[in-house]
Amino acid sequence: MRRFRRCLLLWLLPALFPSSALLAQDQGAFLDLVVNHVHRGTVLVYLESNDVLVRISDLDAARLRGLAGDRRDMAGEVFVSLVSLSPGVTYEVDEDALELRLTAQPAFLAPTVVDFGAVPPEGITYGHEGVAFLSYELHEQEPERVSAIGEVGFSARDAVLLGSFSRRSDGSFLRGPTSLTLDDRPRLRRLVIGDNFAGGGTLGSGAWLAGVSVVREFDLDPYVVHHPALGFSAVAVSL
Repeated sequence: MRRFRRCLLLWLLPALFPSSALLAQDQGAFLDLVVNHVHRGTVLVYLESNDVLVRISDLDAARLRGLAGDRRDMAGEVFVSLVSLSPGVTYEVDEDALELRLTAQPAFLAPTVVDFGAVPPEGITYGHEGVAFLSYELHEQEPERVSAIGEVGFSARDAVLLGSFSRRSDGSFLRGPTSLTLDDRPRLRRLVIGDNFAGGGTLGSGAWLAGVSVVREFDLDPYVVHHPALGFSAVAVSL
């Protein structure tokens, strides 16, 4: 494919840029752009006696960043002088291969980032349907002596109301932990009003507390990164 494209350019260039020589001075030419031995496509350049002008947009597409240099406005487009980019960027024109070869220092190369973290799927939505439930369990120890435990709950949008109860065999009822939980997903924050178990982690203890608690809850967004991840940085320069 590259050989066919090169032959096509050789056929078109005399028509586009009439001259006695294909790479004559002070004229335009189409060359294959090679940056640090990586082909970046075919670009239009202007060849001068001791300089080469390349479009800034082509260098951006070739993943070169932070370039200054002397710039010129030609035919409504901005070109930069490659000589003015030295020593950070050096160049060589291969007339036989029709290539413009650039050697750029790492500081002028765009970084390549590979993210191994969890990426949220596109168009993700969170349901807000209301749900109500009742769960119970009965125990019959002897005739007419029945005990029971149960839990009741109701949820609407980001609010959950939970309560538990128990019935003793003598017929008395006891209220269990009861709480109203309000989740703030964008801020990863959870507000609990009522009874809440406060744990001290793997090595700590915990206790049931009554009141109001505000905690950071990373489980509200399974895709958020809340701890340092593996990082690796390196520079590779082709010789």
